[in-house]
Amino acid sequence: MQDEDGPKIADKFYEYLFKNCNFGSNPPVLPDLNKSAEALHYAVLQLRREPDISFKRWFHLCIMVCSFLNGLYN
Repeated sequence: MQDEDGPKIADKFYEYLFKNCNFGSNPPVLPDLNKSAEALHYAVLQLRREPDISFKRWFHLCIMVCSFLNGLYN
């Protein structure tokens, strides 16, 4: 991952995590933090779609997702 990838990953991660939120409703609809691994997966997929992004720049993020999921379910 390079420095310019960080903001892209963060933007897509939070876009996914907050997509169904509605803070103005009563009661407010908050993000489901159990979907954090899905959000990271979504963010990595978006990074992979960029034609100038090489395998080396996104692969370790897949390892992070797998490690996160392993921690959740074990």
